[in-house]
Amino acid sequence: MLLTALSVALSSAQAVGPNVLFVGNSYTQFNDPAALNQSYAAMVAEGMPSWEVETQRYSRGGQTLPMHLEQATTEGTQLFNALVTDGGVAWDLVVLQDQSQIPGFPRDHDQYTASLDASVALAEIIETAGAETRLFMTWGRKDGDSGNPDYYPDFLTMQALLTDGYESYAAAIRAAGHTVEIVPVGLAFQAVYESHVTAGVDPVDGTLFARLYSSDGSHPSPTGTYLSALVFYTAFTGQSPVGLTWAPDRVTPEDRSQLQLIVETLMADSIGTEDPEPDDEDSGTVEDTDEGSDTVTDADENTNSTGEDESAEASPDEKGEDKSTGCSHSAAFGSAGILMFAVAISVMYRRETSLPH
Repeated sequence: MLLTALSVALSSAQAVGPNVLFVGNSYTQFNDPAALNQSYAAMVAEGMPSWEVETQRYSRGGQTLPMHLEQATTEGTQLFNALVTDGGVAWDLVVLQDQSQIPGFPRDHDQYTASLDASVALAEIIETAGAETRLFMTWGRKDGDSGNPDYYPDFLTMQALLTDGYESYAAAIRAAGHTVEIVPVGLAFQAVYESHVTAGVDPVDGTLFARLYSSDGSHPSPTGTYLSALVFYTAFTGQSPVGLTWAPDRVTPEDRSQLQLIVETLMADSIGTEDPEPDDEDSGTVEDTDEGSDTVTDADENTNSTGEDESAEASPDEKGEDKSTGCSHSAAFGSAGILMFAVAISVMYRRETSLPH
């Protein structure tokens, strides 16, 4: 099951939380210095003060899983050094994020099959390095994909296909004998969307769902990255995110509380399943090692991030490589509709896998 056993299994004698390497593209690195890895680290610093962990990010705009595999198997690259050689960090979890369209492409599409094969190969490399694979399920675009209108005419269709694609990646990885779990960020986006539908409100116009996106309707706004980090926090700690006070400045207190409640409901099976906070150490820190980054300013969001060129059929363009780490510090609220749809999504997925020809 997607939403069961997502939390990290920690022995009672373990004194630290999991070291996490995020491997992705602009969906992972958008909104720096509050990108996904940095936002997750900030939440851990607040919510799990006895943990000592390190998080890092390896990302490029438009990067696909085959591109990550090429880097992971090319001697001397940063990703090769992190996974294959002694890069100075013993990773416990490695998060893989594919390009935002490919997982939902038809199963006979060249780019889909290449990503499926690459997911299995990367999982083998990750396991050899002593870590476990986690798949970052991304979200559908706010209005669907105008470049692929037959594949992705709207958010719900795109999300259903992406969900199915990531499940297929996970099934292939497990069939090859490797451990993997999916972190269902896209389903959290869907829970927000459907809460507006049940309230009789257009989800894409001036709503919390709309505020999850930057102006291009694809990349995450600071609020979207915050929601993503909440899902990772809950998956990796086994703790409810409700009550966390840290959030980027542009996330309103009301949005923060609603999103925390959505994630708590969606991820109920992951909460309280382990003892994530050991008793044998009194304190800990979140390691923050600045490796440097190669980024450009996103004029639309006025944030420091790298753009992602996601053309309809061709492989996305590669942008500047970015490897960085980060951590910063700084009453549950929600409607019955949000609760109802988050519960429904946590039990059942929308399945719309057939594509128009």
